[in-house]
Amino acid sequence: MMDNYVIEFRDGHKKFDKNIVLKNLNYGVRPNEFFVLFGPSGAGKTTTLKIIAGLEMLSCGKLLLGGKIANYIPPQARDVRMAFENYSLYPHLTVYDNIASPLKAKKMDKGEMNNRIEYITKMLAINEYTKRFPRELSGGQKQRVALARALVMDSKYYLLDEPLAHLDAKIRNELRAEFQNIKSFLSNATVVYVTHDYLEALSLGDRIAVMKEGEIVQIGKPEDVYDNPANIFAATMMGQPEINLFDMNIVRKDGQVKLVNQDISIYLDDIRAGIISNHSSDKLILGIRPLYWEFMQNKPNNEVDFLKGEINGYEVRNYKGVIFCKVKNREVVVLCEAHQHIDVKGSVWLKPRQERFLFFDNETGLNIIKGAN
Repeated sequence: MMDNYVIEFRDGHKKFDKNIVLKNLNYGVRPNEFFVLFGPSGAGKTTTLKIIAGLEMLSCGKLLLGGKIANYIPPQARDVRMAFENYSLYPHLTVYDNIASPLKAKKMDKGEMNNRIEYITKMLAINEYTKRFPRELSGGQKQRVALARALVMDSKYYLLDEPLAHLDAKIRNELRAEFQNIKSFLSNATVVYVTHDYLEALSLGDRIAVMKEGEIVQIGKPEDVYDNPANIFAATMMGQPEINLFDMNIVRKDGQVKLVNQDISIYLDDIRAGIISNHSSDKLILGIRPLYWEFMQNKPNNEVDFLKGEINGYEVRNYKGVIFCKVKNREVVVLCEAHQHIDVKGSVWLKPRQERFLFFDNETGLNIIKGAN
């Protein structure tokens, strides 16, 4: 059965002069979906939004909106609302009038207009600033005004370009939680949301498209993109601290499979050994996220399954403890609870959770399990 897409790219490409910024776009967004475009700066996320909005055109290929080819439909006829990262507020208008501008253009009844503006400004916590001008607002407040102006109008499609990017960490965390309410508010519309923040992508997206240099690397549900990334790039983009990656040799002997390099050696359990049984090379890259290690600061009774190392450093990030360990010559990063006592420069015994191992081809960087599917 074919997906019922309301936004769809077919063989989409975009270039500026000779610079190709989008290529091989073949994917769709489903009705009422909160779809996240995630990737680093320069990946082509904002350009994609502008093409959907009609502010840019594909160089070749097709864009479909509501099942109809939309390449040449003018922006005002697309029923699209967009919030830009750079605010784009009218400097001579108050907050109220900035938000009201699209409603006035539609000649909306003043009573309904006031009700809408009151609702959206309360939801975004800017209801106290409606009489101020943009020059009297902080960067974060301006961003909320731009978001409010986009959301105050009913629309089929909302395109949100880094709407939390200019907020400080505390407010960004608060608004990320509040976006669950915004998602409910927009439940009858389709949202395409751009971010370079993996936490936003994981917490908000119904599905996530990971972008790199104008191409889609992976599309999937948040848990799939995090736990089963398509390649090393997708794996490293999701999570801070970044995933630990180890170049490993595969040794098969006496019915057992062992991954070894000059610093570490790990016997694989039967399930993991089976997963890589058809891997044609005798090398691979092992990925283990910092979250998926057990550690002990006292010598375990059975050291067989543990890697012994030394703790070189410790810091707290986002309410989690980050332990920097050294196993022989290799640094290993491990997450723990922030309140744990960590003996810096003391010994540590590490045990990775094999059910969370990720295996990547050492030449292509592709996930071996996904490549086998």
